[in-house]
Amino acid sequence: MAPAAADQAAHHHLERFDLGHVAQRRFSELSGGEAQRLMLARAIARRPDLLLVDEPTAQLDRHTAESVNRVLSATVDERTVVVIATHDQHTREVCSQTIDLHKGSQKTVSQIEP
Repeated sequence: MAPAAADQAAHHHLERFDLGHVAQRRFSELSGGEAQRLMLARAIARRPDLLLVDEPTAQLDRHTAESVNRVLSATVDERTVVVIATHDQHTREVCSQTIDLHKGSQKTVSQIEP
């Protein structure tokens, strides 16, 4: 990818996570939530076939968490399989399928209509 195109693509992914304003900061200067979202943006920018995400909204305020959930949901529409491990009920609600693991080996699988 040409440098100008790469810069434009990177800025697009930063904006998706409301991070455009930190584009020129060093990673060490980011807050915990900004760093967390930057790592998600980097992963999605690679356009993987499979994305494994552990607690993507942990440590985030509700508004920011909703933004992250929207981007992850849209990523699935881009033909990436996203597998999320979470305790956040709001994140679970944007998933198309859930597997609940509780009480050891008990499992519940549910389909959620889009």
